[in-house]
Formats: sequence, structure tokens, C-alpha cells
Amino acid sequence: MLGERKYIYIGEDCRVDVADSPPYSSFAAYERIAPAFAIEHDRDFFERAAKLRCYVESTRRQGFLMGDLTKGGRPATKEELAKLAGKSREGVPLGLSRCPKCKEWAGECIDPSPEFANQLMKGYCRCQNDNRCARCGGLFYEHKLNANYYRESDGQIWHVPAFCVLSHYC
Repeated sequence: MLGERKYIYIGEDCRVDVADSPPYSSFAAYERIAPAFAIEHDRDFFERAAKLRCYVESTRRQGFLMGDLTKGGRPATKEELAKLAGKSREGVPLGLSRCPKCKEWAGECIDPSPEFANQLMKGYCRCQNDNRCARCGGLFYEHKLNANYYRESDGQIWHVPAFCVLSHYC
């Protein structure tokens, strides 16, 4: 958001588009993530902050936020299905390996959930979480945002939606 009526979008194909309104599916928020450096709180700042608060309150939609319902997966090829079908001796999906540092599982595997049958998923361990706050340097969330991880306790691939960043406070 660059102004009252100027928004920049970066699509999945990395193409940049400019528009005069936010997308319908967007979630407007304020005072959630601190900037990387201190901003002078002059009169102009307070006026813009008040306008932003009014805008956010006037555009709040009923409902809820949803992450990527596909968990970023894709249909596995025949070769991938042949190579990754089943579980390892440790009882985890083939294609995952245990991180020597954090002991979590990471790699690419076929999702064990019947809902995502034959879908190839990439999972990350905690060590691969590089989503840090520019201000405090802390992690935005315990796992990588907009990514998956394998939870050994229930044997499932879990998705961490990007909006989990909204729970971070410096």
C-alpha cells in the first residue's frame, strides 16, 4: 500500500501490478508488525495512522482468514509416486529425513492425508525457518511461514499460513 488509492501487487509469476484498491481477499491491519526502524511520530504520522485505522475498521469483513488450502502441494508424477509411496522404517513418509540439529523431519513426500492423496508436499524443519522480524530479529512463528512441516505425533503434514505473522509482537 503506497497511498490512499495506490496498491502494488506482486503475483506468483513475479509480475508487478498497480491498482487503486486492495484485492477483495485481502486483510487490512494496522499496528501489527513494527517497522525495522523508528518512525518519527509527527502530526502527519498521527493523521495518516488515524486514516488507516478508520479505513481498516470500515472495511472489516465478516468471516475468517484462510491459508493455502492446497498446502502448496502439487500432483506427484508417476515416478515420484513410485519412489515416495509408503513409509520409512521410522514410520514417516518416504522422502523425509530427520534434521540432525532440531530432530524434526524435512524433505518432499506424498501427503499421508487421504484428503491430499497423491499430492507431493515439501516439508521444512524448524532450522529452515528464516522468517525473521526486521526490527527485533525474532522468528515470526515457530515454523516457516507459508510452508509445511511434518508433525510426528499425528503423522500429518501441517501448513503454516502466512497470516500467522500477525501474531508476532516485538
